[in-house]
Amino acid sequence: MTSAIPPAIDAQRAHAKQWFESLRDRICSEIETLEREAPETLFPGAPARFDFRPWTRKTGSGGGVGGFLSGGRLFEKIGIHTSSANGRLSPEMARGCPRCI
Repeated sequence: MTSAIPPAIDAQRAHAKQWFESLRDRICSEIETLEREAPETLFPGAPARFDFRPWTRKTGSGGGVGGFLSGGRLFEKIGIHTSSANGRLSPEMARGCPRCI
């Protein structure tokens, strides 16, 4: 049984996805700034940058982007991810969400 997603809900999902991706990008940008501005006398070496890797769910109903930074001057390792997935909730999960039934 499939149901069409109302356009208003689809628009809200797209807006939320864009907002979270923008937040991820701002966080990564600020962390990279801290890496660049860390005093080299205290934190020798080259500043690290994030490597972004997109991924897709095996079912094809969503995916996201993982951002990874490692070997930095100030930060050893950081991971920041966003994801967006679609699908039907299992009956057990739906029982915990009255609006989802």
